Amino acid sequence: MSDALDPDGAATEGVRRRRRRKRLSAEEGRQALLDAGRALAHEQPAGPPLEHIRLTDVADRAGVSVGALYHYWDSQDGYRDDLLDEVFAPSRFDPPADLDGVDLVDLIRVGTEAELDRLRTSPDLRVLMAMWAAADPAIEPRVAEHFRAVGEDWAAFYEAVFRARGLEVRPPFTYAHVAALLTAVGDGLAVRSSVDPGAVPADVEVDGEGRWTLLGAALVALLPAFSRPVGSEATFADHLAGLRADLARSTSGPAAG
Repeated sequence: MSDALDPDGAATEGVRRRRRRKRLSAEEGRQALLDAGRALAHEQPAGPPLEHIRLTDVADRAGVSVGALYHYWDSQDGYRDDLLDEVFAPSRFDPPADLDGVDLVDLIRVGTEAELDRLRTSPDLRVLMAMWAAADPAIEPRVAEHFRAVGEDWAAFYEAVFRARGLEVRPPFTYAHVAALLTAVGDGLAVRSSVDPGAVPADVEVDGEGRWTLLGAALVALLPAFSRPVGSEATFADHLAGLRADLARSTSGPAAG
């Protein structure tokens, strides 16, 4: 009889399940419903932005009646609008904590390994990429705002890490430029790695230096180009001049025999 309907037309088992549910505060209830919608978006990120998320599915996932959603939102569109804010929350892509006293090269090695693993398995990144791919004019400003907010957090992180180790960014670039570049590299490698793991090494053994990811190696290679000691007058143009001089010496030297 568990599937029988009660006189009000609700499934008896469903009613029992909802009665057993822990009573939540208003804010906890609202967050639980947004979490349920976000979980559904993780399962099916493609298609028009969140149009496949139905309130009946959200209510079923959260273990409540559909009427409970209307306690917080007047319409399905209102719920989806708040769900977009939840999906685009910059806090889901926060930078890690700096490891005080750790050599910068070791910090990059350890930090990029953890970050690449986090991005590669992140359902939020998949949803974000699906939102971008949808090319919806109504959604694109929110995607852009997400990237700006995440970029600001990472720019502040890079500035703190640089300054703690006596470094600063080389002009004409800024910490915002560094954050935009490195975030794009990390996201791109995570996407490629998730579908073609063999193309993105995650554990290359470097003699005397431990395991390195491709992301970590890329950041170490970029570090001399984008950083200089605090108080230095060196610019990116100086870095290019030095690079050209090194290349000229290598090409004019004796051929290897």
